[in-house]
Amino acid sequence: YLCADEFSWSRHMQPLRIRQKIIALSVADLKNTYMFPEDVQINIARPEDLKTLTDMFPGKKVYLVAGSDVIENASAYRMKPVPGSVHSFPHIVFSRNTELISGEAEKIHGILPADSIWLKLPSFYEQISTADVRERVFHGRDISDLVLKRVRNYIYEQNLYASATMQSLKKPAPMVRPVQVLEGSEPAGGVQTLEVWTARDLCESVAAQEHFRADASAAQEQFKVDASAAQEHFRVDASAAQKHFRPDASALQNTERDISENSLVGRVCYTLDGTSAHILSLENIRGDHNDGAAIVMQELLMRCKTKGLTRVSFPAGEKWAELTSMFGFVPAKGGEGLYKVSLEQPIILFSDTGYSIRAPYAGMPSVRAALHGAQMRLLSAAAALLPGHAILRAEAEALSFRLLKLITDTLETQTGAPIGAPAMQTVVPVGKLFKKTVIPGAVTKDLYIEKEYSEDLASSRITNSPDTAPLSSQARMIRSLMRPVILVDDIYSLDQNGAAVCSLFTEQAVPVSSFIVGIHSGSGSLSEDEGSVNLKAVYTIPDAALILTESELYPFIGGTSVSSDDLHYGIPSINPVLPYQFPHLPAQADENAFRQFSAVCMENTLEICHALENEYLQKNGRRLTLPRLREVFAEERIPDSLLDGFPPENRTPSELLAADVKRLGRLIS
Repeated sequence: YLCADEFSWSRHMQPLRIRQKIIALSVADLKNTYMFPEDVQINIARPEDLKTLTDMFPGKKVYLVAGSDVIENASAYRMKPVPGSVHSFPHIVFSRNTELISGEAEKIHGILPADSIWLKLPSFYEQISTADVRERVFHGRDISDLVLKRVRNYIYEQNLYASATMQSLKKPAPMVRPVQVLEGSEPAGGVQTLEVWTARDLCESVAAQEHFRADASAAQEQFKVDASAAQEHFRVDASAAQKHFRPDASALQNTERDISENSLVGRVCYTLDGTSAHILSLENIRGDHNDGAAIVMQELLMRCKTKGLTRVSFPAGEKWAELTSMFGFVPAKGGEGLYKVSLEQPIILFSDTGYSIRAPYAGMPSVRAALHGAQMRLLSAAAALLPGHAILRAEAEALSFRLLKLITDTLETQTGAPIGAPAMQTVVPVGKLFKKTVIPGAVTKDLYIEKEYSEDLASSRITNSPDTAPLSSQARMIRSLMRPVILVDDIYSLDQNGAAVCSLFTEQAVPVSSFIVGIHSGSGSLSEDEGSVNLKAVYTIPDAALILTESELYPFIGGTSVSSDDLHYGIPSINPVLPYQFPHLPAQADENAFRQFSAVCMENTLEICHALENEYLQKNGRRLTLPRLREVFAEERIPDSLLDGFPPENRTPSELLAADVKRLGRLIS
């Protein structure tokens, strides 16, 4: 039996169904060779799982097959032998030819039972590895001498290991560096100040500029993970973790004070009157088109909201009229030049589109410019939906930085161990921010989850992502890691996946100690079954009128999947904008403004796609057509409306969107 399990450290690992297909093709001509059931999760470090394995084959001797390097390095073999542990199982061991010289075989012979079988393959086969296959495909070299023809054809047909997908595990280049906010006050006048700095040193100290994305080899190089720790699910060397991820308290305090003058982007002064804030002055110190002032404004509004304030006013005048309108301000009655905005029932705008685009394209100047222009237009269009209600914008780069700090603080509090000590908890990212991310001080295991509409959009469910294991199997695998779980999500609300995940883990008896989220909306709360879970949030916004996730608004870039058997070009998805869908809006929302909002979303999509298509063409010498979407986008999604017309493979996303833009124009006119 061959098992494609989900316990691997590798961040280059393909989805389960893809790996199962490659295995099946590789052994198609071998008799009595089968795939092991995917709904049975076996962790060889857990005697209970090994007993389940032996119970599946009553009256038969069960052999485990492994390479000698696994037995040398995996911690399951370094644990103290107990009845039923992996040490009691006979093995079929494939040893390396180099062991004849190094004597490594003698070191591990005593670990296994005497009836184990030791085999040695010809030297040629030692040169074949999945890493070599990936590298060859990455560089456009032939792999015919490494894999069977049918496997080679499948890899090429699915566009696996393409150059862009090999780099996709790195961070999209941040459009705005994670920020440091300094607050102060002048007791005599009651004036409050808020300054925003781009703390470059702080970014580097927590590896924010690398987005914490690393495959196994990169982890060994950058984060000093030794080989045995990699086999043991990501134990990170203490000194490396301390250096790259976890500055101590004094370092953080010094960073707040010791920032170069050029890092200051903006400043605001304001006074407080009960539950209201009145802006006295706003300065744009760095950035074109008042970018610095925009960052300051979004930080001020978010902080005022979390402090319980209900209103902000600002005598903006003509200079700041455009900026204030982007964040929901409207002219105050009877106050010439005075603008005001309500912090009650705000709109949350989560800017995450950069995380939906693979490296290196996300960091290319033309793409970054397109993303920035799209964000500014989207702010203005969102403000028109509920005039007078604040737009609380959370940028993915800054939110992930703050969320990571909350995670590492929680790990230290719950385990009592410093970051870098042997991992005692499992961190399970549910949302997009920390997918394929190594969290320091913990075993990190992604949950591949998807919200899926029925074909008529009348209902929805939470299911596994395409080509991945069923959610129940994923949960049982996480349970087999034998560690308490910390769930991590971007946004927790009734429209998101968090509550469903809590229910799933309760059903599968997975111990969840904490649920840490970037934004906790009042529209999402833990049910009685999940009441024991400790919910923590970077921002708590209990009365959000509307939650907008930027990437979900753009066809091809994001969306919510629609049930379909046709996954040839990607995941059929729908976006909550016209001409695809008229979503449920707050009663006070302006429907005409929503039509214009939809037009802006389509305009943004086209501009981003044009930039990506041009960069892809220059880099690769070919057009970004449907079969190549996975090289650019983190998820392969296409509008489900395209499935009716059998879109030609030689069309680009912007070409395919032309008909939808035309249809939207008719709805608006």
